[in-house]
Amino acid sequence: MYILGIHDGHNSGACILQDGRVVSAVSTERVSRVKNDTGYSPAAIAEVLKIAGLKPSGISMVAIASTRRSTKDWFMQTDAWYKSRIPGVVANAEFAFPPMRRFYPAMNFVTRNFLKRVQLDNNDLIARIRKDFGFENARFSFVDHHLCHAAASYYGRPWDDEALVLTLDGRGDGLCATVSTGRGAEITRISSTRGGHSIAEVYLGVTSFLGMKPLEHEYKVMGLAPYASRQHGDKAAALFGGLVKVKDDLSFSSKIRTNVSYYWIRQRFAQQRFDNVAYAVQKFTEEVTLEWVRKAIARTGIRNVVLGGGLFMNVKLNKLILELPEVKKLFIMPSCSDESLMVGAAMAEYAKETGKRPEPLKDVYYGGSFGDDYVRDFLAKNSVSKKYRIQQFNDIGGTVAEILARNQVVARCSGRMEFGARALGNRSILSNPGSFSNVRIINQMIKSRDFWMPFAPSMLTEAEKEYIINPKSMSSPYMIVAFDSVEKSREKLVAAMHQYDFTVRPQVVSREHNSDYHSIIKSFRKEAGIGAVLNTSFNLHGFPIVYTPEDAYYVFENSGLEHLQLNDFLVSKKK
Repeated sequence: MYILGIHDGHNSGACILQDGRVVSAVSTERVSRVKNDTGYSPAAIAEVLKIAGLKPSGISMVAIASTRRSTKDWFMQTDAWYKSRIPGVVANAEFAFPPMRRFYPAMNFVTRNFLKRVQLDNNDLIARIRKDFGFENARFSFVDHHLCHAAASYYGRPWDDEALVLTLDGRGDGLCATVSTGRGAEITRISSTRGGHSIAEVYLGVTSFLGMKPLEHEYKVMGLAPYASRQHGDKAAALFGGLVKVKDDLSFSSKIRTNVSYYWIRQRFAQQRFDNVAYAVQKFTEEVTLEWVRKAIARTGIRNVVLGGGLFMNVKLNKLILELPEVKKLFIMPSCSDESLMVGAAMAEYAKETGKRPEPLKDVYYGGSFGDDYVRDFLAKNSVSKKYRIQQFNDIGGTVAEILARNQVVARCSGRMEFGARALGNRSILSNPGSFSNVRIINQMIKSRDFWMPFAPSMLTEAEKEYIINPKSMSSPYMIVAFDSVEKSREKLVAAMHQYDFTVRPQVVSREHNSDYHSIIKSFRKEAGIGAVLNTSFNLHGFPIVYTPEDAYYVFENSGLEHLQLNDFLVSKKK
């Protein structure tokens, strides 16, 4: 049984399940080269079919994430929507003068009519897909947004025990949060929160208020938060007091409509320092979410927790959830924002159709790969040898490790591309994590990251205990949770940790998940005595992670990078 999963909203893409196992998954941005690209993507569908070696006639089911879908223009203008699309004058007046709540009916009327203009027709999408691909043997279905998040995290977990399934995001299909229980192949929802009462929308509002890009730069707010002083940060956090509460039925209730929280935030935080505002929203988010998790565990008696939805891209929040004494096991869907919806849609339909649980996720290298012949032809066609030095090695991993040990930087494009927002070694920029000067070098070369943003390490499974404190031995191969570091890390991983609170967001690399990348780190350990490398995504600032050798070479040419690994080939700029 081949199921095609499609997501055509924010961070769109496609995937294919073969008999319940993910065999290919690609985000639209990787093929369109537009960061966080949105909307129906024939190119992404064609790519996952190609990777899986399938013709359209081989697809038996098409599972489309979300029953309510919005236009591309709506998603691409998110900042304008949150600041003005729901009438700003009314919203602003409401926050300044509580009696203005009587204007709610007018707001609802305007909102409903606006949504009619930005929402898409499901039948139109089916017709377009059939026109582009045929899929004459396929049945089509639309899967609830939060069920997609729940299915991706629940079925993706690496253990069989029953689970408490929590989803939390801005909103989707009219909801912003759900609580479910999972047993066997069944997911049973026990609570939900309607849109407009979302912690994630408050976080998004702060991101916008701080002059950053909503639905993209929330991670920058999280990275900035620890730099605020505790004294001033706590005073700022008090301004959020009681904004969102957890009800006895495990739903959330907010004092305001969080989809216009920007105005409420602007009114209260206009005179606050930027770092204090970041600290405040992070603390507010942590306190409310932790209360929710505790209450859900107490209500269900289930201590094995799985998480899905965009808010759980917040690795600091995930760290605190893992540390809760009530939590026994924790699994978070890798790259659990909306790019995971396509996987959840396909998994949910497989479970519904067969009554069986889809296969758990292992590694997430679901993109395409490019063989040595492809790379050789590409280098020859573009006359790369006339500009740069090209070498081919039998042991390219050992060579890369030697370069890293000399404190030089290597960009790596090799093997199957990883799924999601985090580079996991195959489309990564690598350097020595023990030299803090590499932070400046990489930022000057290519990344141009904000000064407060940390880099992250990829470390050997067998070296994990040397660098991080993992109190519940949680498997962490996806860079989705932060950990406290041990004292040794502050020397060995100085360039690959948060510089203020010394937390680490690791990719723990096993030979089973990625033998070639594991070999590089193992060789680097022999050279430099460190069982980890600094790993950051291979892309120009503001662009998607590279996919093809063509993408990789473009970035190599248009940056300060000096070494590029393409499979067994090393391309180096001549001194």
